[in-house]
Amino acid sequence: MVIPGKFGPRQPSAIMMSIREKVKAGNSLICLLRALEGRVTTVELRNESYAEGRIVHVDGFMNVQMTAVTFTTQNGTNSKLDSLFVQGPQIRYVQIPDDVNIVEAMKEQLGMIGFGDRQNVRGRGRHSGRGGQRRMKPATNRPQQP
Repeated sequence: MVIPGKFGPRQPSAIMMSIREKVKAGNSLICLLRALEGRVTTVELRNESYAEGRIVHVDGFMNVQMTAVTFTTQNGTNSKLDSLFVQGPQIRYVQIPDDVNIVEAMKEQLGMIGFGDRQNVRGRGRHSGRGGQRRMKPATNRPQQP
């Protein structure tokens, strides 16, 4: 499936993720941020500035690529930018629009990267996990006490 974009057609980002990115995205809220691709939102940065624009791409390390950005510095100066790349560690908050159903968005993103329903998944061992059921050995021939 090809998605048209400002920078030309691109593949869905879930397909282009490395295994490390998939694991990190599946075990954190990055999948929620990925659901905001194509939406206009505000990203607040650690240096107290913020950027408002359309999210084009979010990778598994929470790096965000935005277009049509209004960037406001910590002293209130506004700048219009065609595009902006924000490194994941520099992000403090991402404002989620009110019309986004958070639960459905996360389920959809987890399904896209292959984390789907985890309800019926069991561990890799013989038992059901830490402290799981243990098989009891059958009783030996012990004399019974009255």
